[in-house]
Amino acid sequence: MTPTPSASTIPTPHMLLDIWPGSTDSIPDYITLAGNGVFFNAESDIYSYELFITDGTINDTRLTRDVRPGYADSSPNDIAAFLVMMLYTLQRQQV
Repeated sequence: MTPTPSASTIPTPHMLLDIWPGSTDSIPDYITLAGNGVFFNAESDIYSYELFITDGTINDTRLTRDVRPGYADSSPNDIAAFLVMMLYTLQRQQV
């Protein structure tokens, strides 16, 4: 017989990092497990939409790279893990 998780064995979700401080939602999306981390797209008040990573701790939840510096987003989408690489699409800056 397989044990069924009870309310006492399921961890309570909690915020690791307030990516957009205050009452604005960072709208995390495209949450993808890869290796020892979880990658996700989120919006911040500094970077707009960029790719973030977390290992599940407050100290190691961070922006991976500001692909389009400043408040111009790269809009990472379609995030997928492939062996040891992360694959995703970005929005190019129009010139």
